[in-house]
Amino acid sequence: MFEAGADDYVNKPIISAELLTRLANCVERAQLYRRLAETDGLTGASMRRQSVRVLGRYIRLARRQSRPFSVAILDVDHFKSVNDRFGHNVGDRVLSRVGGLLVDTFRVEDVVARWGGEEFLVGMYGTARDDAATRVRAILSEVRDIVFQDDAGGEFSITISGGVAELSDASATLDDLIRIADDALYAAKEGGRDRVIVAGDPETAD
Repeated sequence: MFEAGADDYVNKPIISAELLTRLANCVERAQLYRRLAETDGLTGASMRRQSVRVLGRYIRLARRQSRPFSVAILDVDHFKSVNDRFGHNVGDRVLSRVGGLLVDTFRVEDVVARWGGEEFLVGMYGTARDDAATRVRAILSEVRDIVFQDDAGGEFSITISGGVAELSDASATLDDLIRIADDALYAAKEGGRDRVIVAGDPETAD
């Protein structure tokens, strides 16, 4: 029976309370496994693979309903130097704090994903690029005020940079939209870091 794929069994005569308890435990285990598979254990953000599916659905919905959809890519500035100077344990605490801040700050319906390494992606349905940039700038301000401690008791702070792009004809696919946001992030890095660049906005580009 177990080789055939069964999770559990009950003997006859079936006692309803026992059956319901076993079913509840089975559902709870399934939900736990799903959360572990879909959530980054360090930051609490969604995993990239799961997020791609949700982002794709949001893009189709935004086009069908003629609603805005924006993506922001955020990156911890000089993160390699944090690891080199303080060690990877401290670097992990930095990522955990930043990821937790993003998850707690953005809406439940927003997609907050760990995109890779020290990079995060936020998908915002129903949000135009300027409003998205305002929300991201608030995050940058909060991150500046965080005081981290190294293992020796010393204190340091970090900054993050961001690139924002809104779904348009130029960003026909999810890959296109992410590429445009990533180019804006690169411009923010080149422009001195600790800032947000909005793709297609001449003021932020300057």
